Amino acid sequence: MPPIAPQPPRPDVPREPFVADFSEGLETGLYLALLELIDEGLIITGDETMIDANSAACRLLERDYRQIVGKPLSELFPNERSFLEARDRLLIQGEMRGSIQVALPGGRSRDMRFIAAARLRPGMHALILSPDIVAEAYGRDHAGGEDRVWPRLAAAISQALVVVDEGERVQALNALARSELGTGGGDVIGRRIDEVIDVRWPEAHEAPIALLAGRRARVLPGPRSGWKLLLVEAGEGEAEVVTESAPLEPVFEPVVDVRSGERLATAVVLPSPLQRPDAEAAVTLDGRVLHCALDLIAQARAARVCVSLHSLPDAAMVARVRAELMRSAVPATALELGFDAVSLALAGEEGNAALDALRALGVRTALDDVGATPLALAPLAAGRIDVVRISQGLVRALAHEEHAEALIEAVAGLAGGFGAEVRVCGIRSAAESDFLAALACPMQQGTLFDQ
Repeated sequence: MPPIAPQPPRPDVPREPFVADFSEGLETGLYLALLELIDEGLIITGDETMIDANSAACRLLERDYRQIVGKPLSELFPNERSFLEARDRLLIQGEMRGSIQVALPGGRSRDMRFIAAARLRPGMHALILSPDIVAEAYGRDHAGGEDRVWPRLAAAISQALVVVDEGERVQALNALARSELGTGGGDVIGRRIDEVIDVRWPEAHEAPIALLAGRRARVLPGPRSGWKLLLVEAGEGEAEVVTESAPLEPVFEPVVDVRSGERLATAVVLPSPLQRPDAEAAVTLDGRVLHCALDLIAQARAARVCVSLHSLPDAAMVARVRAELMRSAVPATALELGFDAVSLALAGEEGNAALDALRALGVRTALDDVGATPLALAPLAAGRIDVVRISQGLVRALAHEEHAEALIEAVAGLAGGFGAEVRVCGIRSAAESDFLAALACPMQQGTLFDQ
């Protein structure tokens, strides 16, 4: 075979970006076909006008093709302000991922996750939309303007609870709140709270305590920006006081993986749940329960212990835990500490720092009493929570409350999505255990497993 003559070197020509030639129409059909292969809603838009959209975008926005293409980009958003904010984020600042609210027919709106590619060509941008599942789980249902999760959660809480949105409109309240606050039997959902209840909000310099119909209510962060949870405090004389001399007879409940039958830990549980004690009593109670729990390990009666604390998570609490670990010579990895959403909300940023410090020691952290207190989404999403403990009250409700099963499934799905273990507490019968295992809750705690 004759040798191949060497080719002269090609001049270094800068590579031009590919620009499709739409003059023949072939490429147009190809690109439109490719758009239809995408499950997410895709909108090609100019600076002011929407240029093209696929069928998925039409379905998400509940509009036909002609109601999108050629229409002003501002019509994608509920109002002028949200349009200007979104255009600044996506097209000017170049934000690539996040969440926005889009307009739907009939004056409705819906939360969407987006992926944006600004300036594909001068004046041309791409926007990929998909439902924001987390926002929809905690926000208003796009189909009916009603909240999906919070009415169920409010109903499961044994304390009067009102949920208001950023416009101070009532989004959920339970029967106890209706009774104690005198809202009557009428429909108050969607109405401003000051139209149905006499409200005095705390000033900026005051503690986060509001007055609802003359009753004190703690103001806690809600599931979305600007939302509030109003947890009405128990009346005078209802709170049980813990003193140094008060008897302390905790119950020891095994924690079991029912798939394998393996006993994973022992939970130290007070036999009757207390109303929230004052700060001094809470520290005393926590010290005694923690001392008892760590002695179980030191005496080789448990491999790992789970404890619920009543004091706020702060630097002083972390110091007390560290001292107890040193006293008992128990490894921090053998200890799991639980806090409810009210304690975490009251502790604020100091509470976040305390959770981080505990996890740095090796202590596992748990979100306590879910179903009896609100779900603390922020620390869960931030990865500060290892275990979500579903309350025994919600487990009991399975026998007579229609909402209980749906609520447990919703909590388990959210917790699992954030990488936290889900544990159901207070299991007393094999029927409860089997039913919850079928709901994908195999991590269970209760006296049943002592038998």
